[in-house]
Amino acid sequence: QTALQDCTAYGTIAKLTFQIPDGAEAGEYPINISYDYDNYDIVNFNSEPVLFNMVSGSVNVSSPSTDPTVPVGPTISVGSVTGQAGDTVTVDIDIANNPGIVMMTLTLDYDSRLTLLSVEDTNLIPGKMHSTTITNPYVLVWMNQTALQDCTANGTIAKLTFQIPNGAEAGEYSINISYDYDNYDIVNFDSEPVLFSLVSGGITVDSNQLTAPVVLGYHLELRNRAETDGKADLRFVFKVEFNDSYIKFNGTLTGPNQNGYQIQKIEVSIQAEGGENVGVVKVRNLWDMKSEAETPYFLFTVVVSAIPQANYGNVINAVPEITYQYDGLIDVSTCSYSGSVQGVANSN
Repeated sequence: QTALQDCTAYGTIAKLTFQIPDGAEAGEYPINISYDYDNYDIVNFNSEPVLFNMVSGSVNVSSPSTDPTVPVGPTISVGSVTGQAGDTVTVDIDIANNPGIVMMTLTLDYDSRLTLLSVEDTNLIPGKMHSTTITNPYVLVWMNQTALQDCTANGTIAKLTFQIPNGAEAGEYSINISYDYDNYDIVNFDSEPVLFSLVSGGITVDSNQLTAPVVLGYHLELRNRAETDGKADLRFVFKVEFNDSYIKFNGTLTGPNQNGYQIQKIEVSIQAEGGENVGVVKVRNLWDMKSEAETPYFLFTVVVSAIPQANYGNVINAVPEITYQYDGLIDVSTCSYSGSVQGVANSN
């Protein structure tokens, strides 16, 4: 009544807080406003009635969720992901239905077979003061001592990057969080402890892991020499099954799974036991690509050349090594085979 001019402000003029009754049926519950223009319910500085459009609102009551993964009440949860042996994976920590906090300490513990590589704070909650040393357990701390009000943000508060070990068995690898309510690990602006439900997560190592290339076996061959020097060439012919791998052969990527292991090299160490020309040679010689019964494989051959007749009865060891890579991780599979020129000559 003491105004000297019209008020032209716009924005929120009131906030209404409603209680939805227990057991309320799902549906829309309208909230309406009205006024009487002819009764001069709204007037300006000149005492003239002012016309406004009215827009009703409502409270929409949803059906109770039957999904156990949907948080009910204040919740802090660790995500669950799937990976394979040797993978690097990221797991989120989320906060939901946050009633308001200013300080929080969480203790993270995880399966000892996992390696925690890094912890990335998303800055959703201010005041991060996490441990600078990665240990198991690992402590995460948010302490906003200059806060003027509670932080009620919801979403991802941290991202954890784990290394699944090579050769990890299929199964569940747990990741847990905990806090001490009685120790005031989580408090609000009024220094009151805040109760959260905690949901553990983890990493499922997929049983459908990639199968590495493998040497299936070998056979020995003699190479006839034109020279009449009484010497022979002994050939080890190795058969390698691709499984979930591929190789660059004659400039072309070949193999059944080009999203799997990439074979980097094949190296064979050969050593004769006793006699002349004793030594170690390492050779690589891709020979032929074949397939049997829809199982692709390739053959590679190494040659021990010009073996003196004096060595025909000596054992020659051949150790093939396949070096293969997946997502930057290198693995080597090794096996050993033995044979002699005399044995091949007798079989022929």
